[in-house]
Amino acid sequence: MKSIGCRRSNVDNCVYYKWDESGSWVDDLIVTGEENTASHQKSKLKEMAPIDDCGNKDEYVGCKVDINRDDRELKFTQPVMIQSFQDEFNLSNKTPVTPAVPHSSLSHMGEVISNSMMSYYRKGVGKLLHISRFTKPSIQNAVRGLSGRVKGATIDHELLRGSKR
Repeated sequence: MKSIGCRRSNVDNCVYYKWDESGSWVDDLIVTGEENTASHQKSKLKEMAPIDDCGNKDEYVGCKVDINRDDRELKFTQPVMIQSFQDEFNLSNKTPVTPAVPHSSLSHMGEVISNSMMSYYRKGVGKLLHISRFTKPSIQNAVRGLSGRVKGATIDHELLRGSKR
């Protein structure tokens, strides 16, 4: 990737990018930008390794890809994953809650939840990790806190309280 002028992201070591006057971007072999520049980047990549050009992407790593060419926007959303999360944990018609009082820390003390709820808890945290990684970085801090308790969550950590068990 460096040989074709891409730089490694400081935020995510798996992401390489290249900005130029037309706004070219290369990420995990997804190339976006002006047609001529994107075609040039793809041909450079094809010289390095055998790759397939799958054309325009409507979906990527479980994310829906919305492209607005007029506003030059590329938007990733996860409506299926979020709906699955809401359905599985019976959250569709609930008022959003946090597992703790705002501006406080979750206690590491207290009654540990049952093994069956712990498995359920881990499944929920796993889905939240995927959601936060690809489309909702705003929840990463909360998910980090929850993921730190996958070996011993207490009732205070149980983000799925009141859901299907």
